[in-house]
Amino acid sequence: MFGVWQPGEFHGARVVNEAGALTWNELHTSDVLGATAFYGEAFGIEIEPMEGADSYWELRIGGRTVGGATLLANDPPGTPAHWLTYFAVDDVDSTVDALVKRNGTVLVPPFDMMAGRMTVVADPQGAPFAMIKPTPL
Repeated sequence: MFGVWQPGEFHGARVVNEAGALTWNELHTSDVLGATAFYGEAFGIEIEPMEGADSYWELRIGGRTVGGATLLANDPPGTPAHWLTYFAVDDVDSTVDALVKRNGTVLVPPFDMMAGRMTVVADPQGAPFAMIKPTPL
């Protein structure tokens, strides 16, 4: 399930790619090529393998990377296809501590990977999302 909208006077997020803001959207699916064919036809999203990453693809619009796609094989068994939203933070570990004190749940403990230090968590209502301190470019 996902939603779409046509912008009127509000054109979307004014702040992105900085601490406290949206920084990445990632599709988790068992059929990357089928899913991206759908998103390509519906929204003009192109797909390319991400250099240096196995089983990971960049989603691009007009040559600009806007998100990623990965296989469900990396998720716990029984996880349905889904989109995972990433928010940038200044310090993943201290933000996880604050989240837990406010009744959030850690789904994947903080770890280092090629794009930075990240974690997957859920808010007190159970909505999952990721947090990342991106590696400086």
